[in-house]
Amino acid sequence: MQLFHALVGGWILASVQASDDPACTIPVTLDVSRNIWQNYTLHTNSIYRQSLEEAISNITDAAEKLKALRIAQTGNFAWIEGPKRINDIDQLADNVPCKNIMGLVLSGLPFKTCTRLDPMPTDDSWYYSETFIKPIVAKIAARPTTAFAIILEPGVVERYALDTIGTCKHVRDSWHRNVPQALKALDLPNVITYLDGANGAVFGWIGRSWQGSTKLTETWKAAGTLTQFRGLATNVRGYNSWDLSPPESFNGENTCYDLYNKGRNEKRYLSYLYTAGLKVINSSMPFHNIMDTSRNGQPGVREKWSDWCNVNGAGIGVKPGAVTNEPYLDAFVWASSPGVSDGTSESGSNNYQVECASEVNFKPMAERGQFSLAYFRMMLGGCRGCSKVKAKRRNEARCG
Repeated sequence: MQLFHALVGGWILASVQASDDPACTIPVTLDVSRNIWQNYTLHTNSIYRQSLEEAISNITDAAEKLKALRIAQTGNFAWIEGPKRINDIDQLADNVPCKNIMGLVLSGLPFKTCTRLDPMPTDDSWYYSETFIKPIVAKIAARPTTAFAIILEPGVVERYALDTIGTCKHVRDSWHRNVPQALKALDLPNVITYLDGANGAVFGWIGRSWQGSTKLTETWKAAGTLTQFRGLATNVRGYNSWDLSPPESFNGENTCYDLYNKGRNEKRYLSYLYTAGLKVINSSMPFHNIMDTSRNGQPGVREKWSDWCNVNGAGIGVKPGAVTNEPYLDAFVWASSPGVSDGTSESGSNNYQVECASEVNFKPMAERGQFSLAYFRMMLGGCRGCSKVKAKRRNEARCG
């Protein structure tokens, strides 16, 4: 039986490697007036793929291994978190075929979280542009035959847009100063750019769609004339469903919460963000969006909408691909890598966050960015030794 597993695994790996197309040699110009995802396939993240294929060798069940290797073949965005990861682009963008597009999530702002410290932190206004964005732009510009899709600074816009008590001033200042510069610098012919559009839990509440739309439009306008900006990326590293109906409910909510939040799934959210936000303020910002489905395949496993870290019971969602019948959505993408940790559950770590060690979180988990085979197998649905988490429908009757 072990020989059979080895032969099956070896055959699959060989077929994957043999199917790789040659690198593109023709200069790329992306026409962002169109849905480019109808013509381009999200390229595999070679760093993640290598880690996953090595880990898969420990799976002995042939059917599970086959499913895992199919995930390894699926394209997903790579995260460039801070200057130390910039050189990853050399490996990631090597040998990208003409019909593929390399996805990068850029996450390098010096301040991303709010604080009650007094005095507030300050930052060098040149740090982000000079140390993070300019080297990335140089690497992309040096590869004119490679297509790139960029998601810019996820997980920060809500603090920029919604802070009312002043604890996020340093985050707001950092965003306002740096993100428009980044959009302008990344406005290259072989690049399509997306701002982080948060999700329905952030701007789906009544009144917040206007706030979110205003701040996102201000950011887009501050960058000046852009030719390669397409819209927003929603649900990045999130668990929200696209069109679940009735949508998710969470602990402590009554049956009428749909009256107060119109973005209970991401389809509703995009519609509400446009009709109650962008349209109201007469925004001309492009609104052709993408949604991350890398971990939203099992709705109903969170206790609170704010649960974000390594949620136990989460599942891999629909594979990346163009969407042709939705007015506000171009494509589903994988903006994160299944099985990669959001943060450690080990209390002795310097990077420990209590949000990663509650009953709702998968444990144990290593440091942020490290791969966990056990978590991956749970998301895949093939972990024999993992406890099963049943999705919950807390309120069958909904209103709104």
